Amino acid sequence: MLISEKIKIHCKSAGIISYQKRLLVARTLEELDCAVTADEVWSCVRSGGNKVSFPAVYGILNWLIRNGFVEKQAHSERSMLYTIRKY
Repeated sequence: MLISEKIKIHCKSAGIISYQKRLLVARTLEELDCAVTADEVWSCVRSGGNKVSFPAVYGILNWLIRNGFVEKQAHSERSMLYTIRKY
């Protein structure tokens, strides 16, 4: 099942809105299929013609982590890597 479908199911069961930008960031991570920085996610989202701010991407990544869809690991002293959690 695609990550966007899992998020839609989660949001529906929790009674929250599954915002398009949230789904876009998740799909981007899924398509990249490797651990990437928030900057890389933001660049990929923007290169597709989507208007999403860096703070919005960062907030969405944190939401995805809190809800178990994404994992975060230290990359360097100043950056983290994000990847889709494998079920």
